[in-house]
Amino acid sequence: MCHNYDEHPGGRIWVLWNGATVQLHYVKVTSQLIHLDCTELPSGRLSHLTVVYGSNLAYERKMLWQDIGSLSTTISLPWLIVGDFNCVRYADEKIGVKKLTSSYLRDFNNCIDQAFLMDLKIVGKTLSWSNHSVGIRRIACRLDRALVNQCWLDSFQDSYVSYGDTLHSDHAQLTIFTEELIAGGPKPFRFFTMWAQHESFHSTVQNAWSLDAQGTPLFVLSQKLRAVKEALKVWNRNVFGRIHRRVHDAASVLHDAQEKLAADPMNNEYTAKENQAQEDYLHSLRMETSYARQRAKQHC
Repeated sequence: MCHNYDEHPGGRIWVLWNGATVQLHYVKVTSQLIHLDCTELPSGRLSHLTVVYGSNLAYERKMLWQDIGSLSTTISLPWLIVGDFNCVRYADEKIGVKKLTSSYLRDFNNCIDQAFLMDLKIVGKTLSWSNHSVGIRRIACRLDRALVNQCWLDSFQDSYVSYGDTLHSDHAQLTIFTEELIAGGPKPFRFFTMWAQHESFHSTVQNAWSLDAQGTPLFVLSQKLRAVKEALKVWNRNVFGRIHRRVHDAASVLHDAQEKLAADPMNNEYTAKENQAQEDYLHSLRMETSYARQRAKQHC
């Protein structure tokens, strides 16, 4: 993990990665960005990643623009800059209340032009942040984005950025896709220790194990194990899946509400439905967390 606690008391940026698929080495850390060299595994393909969290204050963001400009003079590989810039590029990237002036937009756009950067193609929703207010107080804008250089586009021609749901945050999750997604195979079977604590666990296993299988001892064993595995999958969905299902269903309702609101950001009815759906989702999430903690205490 890499962070910027030494540069900012709040540690506004954390970078975590899977060491089995990529190696990251930090090059520059400031209060508003972390710049890293990336090596993709096992191919060894090289690139640069800059993670940004821009200041809320325009005069402090000037230092961020300068740092990006300085970094651009050292870059000769694919370069991705991603994060919350706390600034928009165009007037139509903000909805509600205060209108933007050209001077407000100028510094950010000058930085992008001088560093020879461009916006990564966006698919789906175009606004990434909302204050979740109603009526004339509602504000929504595109604070989060991904910028790339031409070398990135040459190397990742099909890459794009997509915004997910905000759920319990005011920011939407930003995901970078570098290639077409390929559906995976079936999930492996996993045994959870908490199962053994449930009163109906042993009877479920016993009933499945009583399968009348015929054949060699090894074949009979494999059939009984298969029967137990399938029985436990169904049992887990019925017994433990209910709480998780509530969270899943609440997230789906919230997703639908936010999709409608994204298409009509100033609609008061959609805003009210989003707020209610968000409350329901958080309630379900708290229930799930409480359940998980109770189960964890039983295993301490």
